Amino acid sequence: PLPVPSISIHSGIMKYYYLIKELRRFLAENKPIFVFSPTIDTCEQTFEVVKLFFRGVDFVHSKCSDRNERIDKFRKGITRILITTAVLERGVTLKNLQVIVFGADHPLYTSAALIQISGRVGRKKEAPEGEVIFIAKRETNEMLTAIKEIERANKNL
Repeated sequence: PLPVPSISIHSGIMKYYYLIKELRRFLAENKPIFVFSPTIDTCEQTFEVVKLFFRGVDFVHSKCSDRNERIDKFRKGITRILITTAVLERGVTLKNLQVIVFGADHPLYTSAALIQISGRVGRKKEAPEGEVIFIAKRETNEMLTAIKEIERANKNL
């Protein structure tokens, strides 16, 4: 089953406060984290904030020429938090991966995209569980639809 995302509504500086709090919690449990960000600009901006609080943070998006090296460092555990755009929506599978969608109310995040992102968690047989958190200024129909679809799919397993 896919993890059912939780929604956390925050705006302004409080969304960063909540992000840092959740990152601390996951790191205390020694879990690697993807923080999805809707655009390249917000990805880099989020990185600038998060790196003030943690070591082992990096970012990756489609314009990173060394994208594979950055992803490899994350796979090896050198980087523990990877802030990314939809470039990592598919393909990367890691044990104990946790996912935060920062700005989940952005118009780029369709319900299908949010479901795909949620599918990054719990992909390893030895670690089938994990968390997906949608951090947003407001709840959207896309977020609610993604949650309902995941719940429906999980019931049909």
